[in-house]
Amino acid sequence: MEIKTVNARMVDPLALILSGQAYVKLTLPDPPPPDLMRDDIRDAISRMKPAERQHALARVRALIDLGRAVETAIAGGDVVVGPHV
Repeated sequence: MEIKTVNARMVDPLALILSGQAYVKLTLPDPPPPDLMRDDIRDAISRMKPAERQHALARVRALIDLGRAVETAIAGGDVVVGPHV
């Protein structure tokens, strides 16, 4: 009877030490797909006070604007990061 050995490089050491949920969150694309985070997002929002919701909404809108600016710069080939030295 032949016993096959497992190549140690095939085993992800994180999978051996982290809980299932922590491992999945760490190995998902960054950011994870929205459908996988929907419940977490809803839960976090439900715990926010009205002022916190307004602040979070303003921050999200600012990040969307930044994302659009970066997208535009990349599409146009004119990406400038920081001052030129």
